[in-house]
Amino acid sequence: MIHNLKNLNNNISKNVVFGTFRLNLFF
Repeated sequence: MIHNLKNLNNNISKNVVFGTFRLNLFF
């Protein structure tokens, strides 16, 4: 379960980085 939490945290941070990257492309 802790391993799954770590993966989830990784995915969230990746999505945040990707989201900001995409927002930067729009501006």
